[in-house]
Amino acid sequence: MTTGLIYLIKSEMDTREWNQTKLSEISGIPDSTISKILKNPNQIPKLENLAALAHAFEIPLARIIAACGFDVTSTETQDGQRLQTIVSAIPDFQRLVEEMMTFSPLDQADVLAYIEMRRLYRQKNIV
Repeated sequence: MTTGLIYLIKSEMDTREWNQTKLSEISGIPDSTISKILKNPNQIPKLENLAALAHAFEIPLARIIAACGFDVTSTETQDGQRLQTIVSAIPDFQRLVEEMMTFSPLDQADVLAYIEMRRLYRQKNIV
């Protein structure tokens, strides 16, 4: 259920005094798609739309994903274990991990949230 996302979008729009058309212009998401997102709490929006919303509102992608009901919290130990598992399983990810280590903690959280979202992406209905 994305009722949390709907609430977040409406709250962010109210804070900025934006209407749906303004959000569409700033995010690059078609007005019709924003309308579908706001009217259908049973579908998860496409990741690129979630990223566009995060960018438009200037908030972390992890916050948007969490509003969709996904758990994006973890401890550093869990993060380290996840990364070690990925690196061990697929050596080509070594470069990705090395690059990720240069990211800010906020950007790292966004990447981990994205990875978790992709894992769950196919299990949910997508708008």
